Amino acid sequence: MQQLAANRRVTSPALKKSAARWATLLDAQREAWRDSMGTPTRFRQDATLQRAAALFERRVECYGELLPLLDLGPESAPRELTSSERAVLVRRLREWFYSGVSGLLLSGRALEQFLRVQDLLADPDVTPEDLRDGFSRFRTDLKVDLGVRQPQETSISMSWPEDERW
Repeated sequence: MQQLAANRRVTSPALKKSAARWATLLDAQREAWRDSMGTPTRFRQDATLQRAAALFERRVECYGELLPLLDLGPESAPRELTSSERAVLVRRLREWFYSGVSGLLLSGRALEQFLRVQDLLADPDVTPEDLRDGFSRFRTDLKVDLGVRQPQETSISMSWPEDERW
């Protein structure tokens, strides 16, 4: 927009004003939001698509092994864990993470939740409800990794079926 506003052939007072407003808006954004990490090349896009099916299959397999560890009961009656049960669960989560390639398959978002649940398990003051909610957020991010949920759906309890979203 700045280039158009500076171009004598197409510029106008309204375009210059809009370009200035747009620049102000962009300058006000957080730095993390401004970095697009570069536009992927065609080669990288094709390589990503080539890996997608294999990655999905491997994630389904590894996340399926993890799922039984993430059940802390229903929301209405979360299971209370003793300190020794919490320690065993931390150990089993770490074993899962470091076995094979399991931990490498987590997205950054899911890895954050994985680390959070370990922190929650280590805190003796965390309530069973808060612990269960942390595990629920982790399961949701695993679903986002698998494409079962969209990132925008993390705050709802159940997502709509794919064919009903359109």
